[in-house]
Amino acid sequence: DTRLTPYNCQVYSFNPKVVANFKKAYPDLPKNDWTDAWVIADRLRFGRLPENSQVDFRYLPLQRLTRLRYHLMQTISREKNYFLTNLFLKFNTLQQNEVFS
Repeated sequence: DTRLTPYNCQVYSFNPKVVANFKKAYPDLPKNDWTDAWVIADRLRFGRLPENSQVDFRYLPLQRLTRLRYHLMQTISREKNYFLTNLFLKFNTLQQNEVFS
């Protein structure tokens, strides 16, 4: 964003597992976005920042295709389960032995 250029911002990407393990040190904190942001900021205060991440625009189309495929597989699975549920509700009175004989 052009509004952030005067601040010379840098983007870092944390491994979520590192932050989750760091949060285990605070067992009494609730699970919400504000607390998660505070834990990430606290992790930053300890130093040892990860490598500065740069976006490689060559991989963005592949990322989009991968996310689309994941979304389609989730949708197909959800529709299949919905169909099987309705099929069971319609034909649950059939005798279970040799149904298709």
